Amino acid sequence: MKVLQQTKIQLWILTGCCILMIFIVRPWELYFLNDDFIHIPMDIRYLFERGGFMRPVPNIFLELDKWLYGKNALGFFCTTLLMHFICVFCVFAFCRKLVTQYFNESGLHMLPLFAAVLFCFYPFHTEALMWTISRVATIATTFTILSLHFYLTASERKTHALLSWICFVIALFTYESMWNVILLFLFIGVANYKYGKPARREAFRWLIFFITFIIYLLIRVKVLSSLTGDGYDSFEENSKNIPFLIANWFKLIARVFTPAFISTKTFLLVCASLALLHSIALVFVFKRSKNIARFVLVLVAAIITGVATASILGIDTHRGEADRYLHYSSVFYCILIAVMILILTRHIKIQFVSVAGISILFIVLLCCYQQNFSKASSVTRTTVKSIQQYQTNGTAYFVDVPKASGGALIFRVGLDASVEWMSPNSGYKKIVVLSQTEQFEGSRNFTTAEAKWNEFALSNNLPSNIYILKDSSETIQLRKEDVVFWFTKDAIRKVIPPNQ
Repeated sequence: MKVLQQTKIQLWILTGCCILMIFIVRPWELYFLNDDFIHIPMDIRYLFERGGFMRPVPNIFLELDKWLYGKNALGFFCTTLLMHFICVFCVFAFCRKLVTQYFNESGLHMLPLFAAVLFCFYPFHTEALMWTISRVATIATTFTILSLHFYLTASERKTHALLSWICFVIALFTYESMWNVILLFLFIGVANYKYGKPARREAFRWLIFFITFIIYLLIRVKVLSSLTGDGYDSFEENSKNIPFLIANWFKLIARVFTPAFISTKTFLLVCASLALLHSIALVFVFKRSKNIARFVLVLVAAIITGVATASILGIDTHRGEADRYLHYSSVFYCILIAVMILILTRHIKIQFVSVAGISILFIVLLCCYQQNFSKASSVTRTTVKSIQQYQTNGTAYFVDVPKASGGALIFRVGLDASVEWMSPNSGYKKIVVLSQTEQFEGSRNFTTAEAKWNEFALSNNLPSNIYILKDSSETIQLRKEDVVFWFTKDAIRKVIPPNQ
């Protein structure tokens, strides 16, 4: 088994894991979702500030993909997977440098491989992998880990200090999840001081990064007119509600290691059980090695603070929605799990079996979540196809538009934008979403079809011989050039007017 400790062998194993991820994610089944249709078509003029957010780096990636692939969704997902693979290898390199610099005699030589494999298959990356605009989390995590990687040896090489700062700035202008990295830089500075590095040099370097962070916040306030921006209507109100923020923070921490469950009782039971299991494992780790115990405390702090910025919005504990908020913290969680496995058992075969068992569990969960995104993609792809089939100069009305499939958003927003981007020559004067359903309960075999007016009218409590629609406030008299699209479990149906 000693051969498995060789770096080349580990890299080949990691490459195999990345190839396996292609068949788990199945990018050829995926399509644009929800506000992909809003953000991707936006003009290059809106790169720096878009949709109430200041995230120019991921916007540049979107513009590049749009230039390369046009409206081909598969191309976008190939880029997303490539980003994920780069991030996996960055985790490997970061852990390898950690072991070399601080834990060379601590029995953690397999930490880089184990942490990277667990991160590769971590099951709550689904949004970042399968929803195009959510890959912002992957980009931010990649540059943050790179910044930490170079920061470890920044005191020895000026070029590494510069590279660390550049990656830090790029990450700042990518996603807000990584703001806690300032704290991690401080921890590294303290560790370097204890290992003989000059305190003044470490403090000066950290101060440069801290001042950079403050300047970034000032730019953010100037551009967005507030620290949070207005990307969501609830930002301002939520940020002032302290009990709400604390409750969301605890939910986010829990979701780092707990799957979402429809039942709240089930979620709480599983969360409590896993928390107890982790706590027992940590107690044994602390007893075995004080040096490792300090490292573990830093990892726990990184996990807890890594989800803090998302507490303004919170996370769904019933379905997988908002899993992208966990992406950055998941790096430190996977490192933590790998450390516990390596410390609690010194037998390499048991270590590999443990990592393999957890990876299989992760893969099973990933495959389940992939089904939701595959179904959601089937709906959006088929909807675009159906709209392209029917061109008219009237108004298009959409009835029972599904918002989500599990945690995968479908058309909570963005249906009108999908028509404008994907079918610019459709001729529709107006797009009206008349009603929506919370969850899509159908299968991936979603098709286009037609429905007779009698069938539609019966299901929607409408007259069988009059071409009208009703919403909550008024009756809409339809014209002959108007089109009604009706979403059912198996198809988006073009409704045939009465007497035709």
